[in-house]
Amino acid sequence: MFCRACPTDARGRGGLVAVQVAPAIQATTLRAQGLPVTVRPPAGATTVRIRVFRVGGAQGRAAAVTGKTAARRKLVATVFRATPNAKTYRFRLKERKLRGLKPGRYVVEIRAGTSRTNLGVPVTRTIVIRGR
Repeated sequence: MFCRACPTDARGRGGLVAVQVAPAIQATTLRAQGLPVTVRPPAGATTVRIRVFRVGGAQGRAAAVTGKTAARRKLVATVFRATPNAKTYRFRLKERKLRGLKPGRYVVEIRAGTSRTNLGVPVTRTIVIRGR
């Protein structure tokens, strides 16, 4: 059950209140510490799904867009995190697939919802992995 004040799509599904992802990160830092993601889900959301896509063929904001003009996106990893309370959560994504990301451009897509199958509208952020 989502609050009525939370942003929703046409079907009434809620979205995230706040999302923060570092715009760029060194590959060595990523391997050592994981990918930092800060999320504040709306009241009632108990699950957050974070997906990371490798982007090719587009520059800038076009990398985060979906549709015909979108860049080619290849799914790298999907991570679920529990968010039992409506507060700010700081996650360090240390899954093997994410620690081994190669330098390049990636899109992080984050959705919050009441379960893994009932998720709200996505929020996307583009990040750049630098170095070796």
